[in-house]
Amino acid sequence: MSAAVIDDTVRPATRRRPDAGWYPDPFDPQNRQRWWNGSEWTEFDHPLRPDVHVWPTEEFGMPVR
Repeated sequence: MSAAVIDDTVRPATRRRPDAGWYPDPFDPQNRQRWWNGSEWTEFDHPLRPDVHVWPTEEFGMPVR
């Protein structure tokens, strides 16, 4: 993890969480979408439509923005 130096104090750099929305399901990204509530994955999911593009995801299924 990187760190930021502010006023001679070292603090861990923070990563911005992705906005709430439908993203490729981290457990089945080629076939399903899952709702990300802005903090964590929810139980809400649905099949992908054939015309929906699957965007790449980072480690742990976090959406890339």
